[in-house]
Formats: sequence, C-alpha cells, structure tokens
Amino acid sequence: MIGILDRYLLKEISKVFLAIIILLIIIIFSTTFIKLLQLVSEGSLGNQVVWKLAGLEILRVSGKLIPPAFFLSILFTLGRMYRDSEVTAMFAGGIGLGRLFRAVFITAIPVTALVGWLTLFVLPESALMIETIKKSQKDVAALIGLGSGRFHEFKGGGAGCIFRRV
Repeated sequence: MIGILDRYLLKEISKVFLAIIILLIIIIFSTTFIKLLQLVSEGSLGNQVVWKLAGLEILRVSGKLIPPAFFLSILFTLGRMYRDSEVTAMFAGGIGLGRLFRAVFITAIPVTALVGWLTLFVLPESALMIETIKKSQKDVAALIGLGSGRFHEFKGGGAGCIFRRV
C-alpha cells in the first residue's frame, strides 16, 4: 500500500522530472531541427521528412535523457525538502531515511521500466527508421542531382521558374 508520504514524494519528483524532461527535449529538438534544416539547405535532405526525422531523433535519445533527468529530479526534490525543513519534520515525526528511500524507489520502478522499454525496443527501431529515411533521401538527391550553391538550367527554362507569364 502506498502511503501519504509515498504519494507526496511521487507527486513532487514527478513534477520536477516532467519539467526537466520537457526542457531537455526542447533543447535536443531545437538542435536536431537546426541540423536537419542545414541538411535541407544543402540539398541532401527533402523538406518533407524534417518533422519525422526530428521526432524519431527525440525517441532515439529519450532513453539516454531519462535517467539523468530522473536523478536530477530526485536531487532537486530532496534538496528542496531539506531546505524547507520537511525532512527534519519527518525525522521528528518518526519517519526515517529508510521510509524516504522506499518512496524514491517506488517512484523509480516505472521510470526503470520505461527506460528499459525505450532502450531495448524503441531506440533500435527509431535508429533503423532514421537511417532508412536518410538513405532514401540521399538516393533521391543523387537522382535529381541538385545541391546548394549550384544553379541548374533546365531545357526550356520553365522548371526552375516560380512565376510564369500568362
């Protein structure tokens, strides 16, 4: 049975964990998106797959982001509880470190299962899909022969024209 203290710690750690994960995902997404836009501007990647590749990259690195984010959330939560003298009040009320650690371990069980599932199943699949998409985009770019910094003139001159005279 999960007690009041366990639920309280679960809620506090989860709030901090969610905030850290969202921040890390925003950082990873923005750097990945910038790299993908650079590949689009070079002509080696089509603009249709940028969002799909960015999402797959987030899935690929999420298994590596969750453990440090969870550690930091525990650190921040327990640090705040020590700073606000909540742990001192718990000790005065007869709750020891073992009960505090039990609550942290109860919180860690679903996170461990999630990281295991992401690492064993999602990470290899997303890496394979990323490589497949990049390879297909390289084949298309090689077939078309377009790249950045080069001007190609097509027969009739109408292929590269945005506006046509009527």
